Amino acid sequence: MRHGGCRRGSRPGIPGARRLLPQATDQFVPNTQFVDAVRLYLFDKELRLRLTDALERIEIALRVDIAHLLGERDAFAHLHRDTFHPSFARRKFGRDPRDNFEKWQERCEGMERRSKEDFVNHYRQKHGPRLPIWVAVETWDFGTLPWCDDFHDQPQLIARTFLLLSIARHMTKVVCPDTGWHQRLQAHLTNFPAPHTQRQLSLDDMGAPPGWERWWSA
Repeated sequence: MRHGGCRRGSRPGIPGARRLLPQATDQFVPNTQFVDAVRLYLFDKELRLRLTDALERIEIALRVDIAHLLGERDAFAHLHRDTFHPSFARRKFGRDPRDNFEKWQERCEGMERRSKEDFVNHYRQKHGPRLPIWVAVETWDFGTLPWCDDFHDQPQLIARTFLLLSIARHMTKVVCPDTGWHQRLQAHLTNFPAPHTQRQLSLDDMGAPPGWERWWSA
């Protein structure tokens, strides 16, 4: 607690805590030990660090591909509605009167305005306020990419952790064919901490299918 903080050991993070809807309680599964929470926290911390490494590579590759493909069509293709498929551009969510294209444009403009990068300031001083795709894409984050909207309000698409790890594995091997990232992650996953509680958490709870090790390291 002294080094990790009490909130990191709160009920949602402790594997033995019973989540009784609509409110969590202070009841624990028999044989729950504090060391279980600590080990699970350390496992999760390393998992997030390894994923950050992969996502950085994937994001850079996506930026380059988007800039190249759209830049061949038009230096300002990202500003034109007809660049995007109507199923994306015209789609609306809830009561918001704006469609996807309008909201995406607002996010893009916001990211460009907030950018403090020297190359952004240099371009504006030389050529004007709006940035071409190969400059603008460097100001975006992952949430600015249009396809991210497909995951809004669809928790079933993001609920299975192992599926997302598998997607990261595939994309990392595409952008870095000689990478050993997936093998390092496999070694980490196989060291999933075994709890002392009667409720035995495992990779199965993350959605790992039987025999995943056979194809993961390939």
